[in-house]
Amino acid sequence: MFKQRIQQVRQKLSKQKLDAIWICDVSNICYLTGFSTP
Repeated sequence: MFKQRIQQVRQKLSKQKLDAIWICDVSNICYLTGFSTP
């Protein structure tokens, strides 16, 4: 599931000709990667 989300973000970045995305909010990081902090 998380790999698919990351792949979708990469495709959208490529389509928009962007090299990176800045994700600051912890809830967005958790949603995208599955990583959570204690």
